[in-house]
Amino acid sequence: MKRLHSTIRLLLVTAIGLPIVYLGLHLVAGLLTAMEDDRGAAVVRGVAIASAIAWPIVLVGLLVAVAYDLLQNEPPDERP
Repeated sequence: MKRLHSTIRLLLVTAIGLPIVYLGLHLVAGLLTAMEDDRGAAVVRGVAIASAIAWPIVLVGLLVAVAYDLLQNEPPDERP
């Protein structure tokens, strides 16, 4: 169970961090375009797109991990 909780924590941090990384890379690509470095901007945009693609995958993984943890720790039914 401790390993599952550390996995959930890692997925949560990644899910929060990836949009920030995407935004930063997008801004750097714009800066490189303004400096007329089109090749560098294209590389940075490619990495930004990769982080944007990874974000929903991480969100789905987080959803599955939390659901699995909830099902494992479900209290017994308390009906009389």
